Amino acid sequence: MKCLKKIIPFFSRVINAAWSFNNEEA
Repeated sequence: MKCLKKIIPFFSRVINAAWSFNNEEA
């Protein structure tokens, strides 16, 4: 469970970066 607390913020940051990147290309 402790690992999740470190992984979740990392994934949310990656998802936000990918989402903003897709919006710029569209």
